[in-house]
Amino acid sequence: MNRLLLMGCICYVLTGFTLVIVGSALPELLAFYGKGYDDGGLLVFVQFVGLLCGVLSMPSLIRLAGRRRTIVAGLLCLSVETLFLLAPPWEATLPILFVAGFGAGLVESSIGALVLLAAADRPASAMSKLEVTFGLGALAMPFLVSLLIAKQAWIYAFPVLGLSSLLVSVAWMVLSFGPL
Repeated sequence: MNRLLLMGCICYVLTGFTLVIVGSALPELLAFYGKGYDDGGLLVFVQFVGLLCGVLSMPSLIRLAGRRRTIVAGLLCLSVETLFLLAPPWEATLPILFVAGFGAGLVESSIGALVLLAAADRPASAMSKLEVTFGLGALAMPFLVSLLIAKQAWIYAFPVLGLSSLLVSVAWMVLSFGPL
């Protein structure tokens, strides 16, 4: 359970990163693409719709592919944020953020359900640890982005998130957590 909870917490940090990265980098993103705040609202909306779709599709995907594969798929979806390093055209940002939001919803709901099942003796304690790490991720990303903005390197926040998600997906594939 300890390894599973640790990996769950790492995943929750990543979902916290994902769900605030656009808002943290929004002024720079809009300036880069020459867009206004109404377009920024669209980015946030599309990511949220992706999150909602990920949460809602989680039960079906777990039945179809299993818990581990569903979590790995969600993490791989988060890794698409790395594509921002390539400065994709504006039209490509919407599908990228939808997929990242979908992955965040998939990871968060899958991990939450898995940890609740595994922590039968203290589920509230396990969930509170997950939620705290989500908050830490959501708190840390604006700080990281502001440091990168000050260094004129804000675009690197996206591949940091994407590559971290990729590394965590590899860990999910190779580590043992007992029967999932």
